[in-house]
Amino acid sequence: MAQAETRYLLAVYQLCEDGGAVRSVDVAEFLGISRPSVAKQMKQLLEKGLIEKRHYGGITLTPEGARQASAAHLQFTLVRAYLQGELGLDERTATRDAVACVCELSPQCVARMGERVLSAGR
Repeated sequence: MAQAETRYLLAVYQLCEDGGAVRSVDVAEFLGISRPSVAKQMKQLLEKGLIEKRHYGGITLTPEGARQASAAHLQFTLVRAYLQGELGLDERTATRDAVACVCELSPQCVARMGERVLSAGR
């Protein structure tokens, strides 16, 4: 999955954790980017079958989108725990940096961070 796709899927996943739909403007505010940028990426996610979007309505994840977003969210959660626990970062910084890590670092690096967190919890 491309870095931008991961970032947007994570945003949609986190914003609609209660199972509801999310609006493009909510995604834009959450990510701190422009609405046209969100619209462009949402169109790509729609074409790939990762989201569903009603005309002038909410965005929801498809089953495949939810699967991919859930996997990315697990990685995000483990990396954030690593950044807070091992490096002592505050929650806000760790959250921002965890998203960047999941989107930018190799899957092997992210997996090793997760392994470190899980082994420390034993």
